[in-house]
Amino acid sequence: MAAPIVLGITIRANGSAQVTGELDRVRGSINGADSAAQNANRSFAAMARETLGLGSALKGLAAGLSVLAIYQSTKELIRLADTMTLLDSRIKIATGSQADYLSSSKELVAISLRTGTSFEANATIFSRINKAMEQMGGTTRNTTALTETLAQSLRISGASAGEAASVIRQMSQALASGVLRGDEFNSLMENSPRLSQALADGMHVSIGALRAMAEAGELTSKRVITAIQSQSSVIRHLS
Repeated sequence: MAAPIVLGITIRANGSAQVTGELDRVRGSINGADSAAQNANRSFAAMARETLGLGSALKGLAAGLSVLAIYQSTKELIRLADTMTLLDSRIKIATGSQADYLSSSKELVAISLRTGTSFEANATIFSRINKAMEQMGGTTRNTTALTETLAQSLRISGASAGEAASVIRQMSQALASGVLRGDEFNSLMENSPRLSQALADGMHVSIGALRAMAEAGELTSKRVITAIQSQSSVIRHLS
């Protein structure tokens, strides 16, 4: 087996030139992997160039903001490349044009940086709820804004990485299916009390009444999305 690979990806808000330089160093490390990982390396490098070519998306971030990704083996690099390729495909399918795909990919990375949440989780919920948003007359910008509100509320709630992933998974499944109830609702209540409160506030009901609505199948995707959108400024202020 090849020697362990350690990749450090540091993104600073000093403009696209520095981002490009960092990606060049990453690609240099990737190119040193053994032949068994070469396909995965190319997949990762391509995804890095496309998704992390942020330019103006990072201009509003504080200088020195960084993300450090460390992968200890070729096997882990392959797993990462597979995951990134899968997420890339999901975002492409969820968006209606190349322009929407590119802008959404960059914004999802920026959201992950701003909120300190998982890009995988944010990309997953975006890809699953964008069609529902479009059916409501919304745009991909509305979907990324909702994704950020969800990510911010999870951070405020103090959810662990595992808890946040669970809420994202359950919420995305519920909103894609058309109604929030059962296990999906319970996961929301247990792991993200601030998001639960935002949902109740957006519907102008108590938490107890919210639970009754879930049991009655009244928390449709449209009502849930509209309620959370109405609380976005509150969540943003608290974060």
